[in-house]
Amino acid sequence: MNTTIDLNAYRDQLLQDISHVDNLEVLESIRRAYRRALNKLKKEEKEAETLTPYTMEELHAMVDESEAEIAAGKGISSEEAHRRMKQFIAAL
Repeated sequence: MNTTIDLNAYRDQLLQDISHVDNLEVLESIRRAYRRALNKLKKEEKEAETLTPYTMEELHAMVDESEAEIAAGKGISSEEAHRRMKQFIAAL
């Protein structure tokens, strides 16, 4: 499927739907939602641009630190982590 055609068809349908709205409050609400969506997208794109990948040295250092914590008895078992997640999900 061609994404450009899908986008154009969706855009056309959205324009058609909006053109039939006769309520100013609804149109204002649509405009606010549209602007929020655009701002969120811009923010996500900006954040993605600022992300830099870890170097291999940084990754190895993180692994070494984690292994040292495990050797020192820090952290929790996977069973305990699963138990806590089940409790967290149940509380939602």
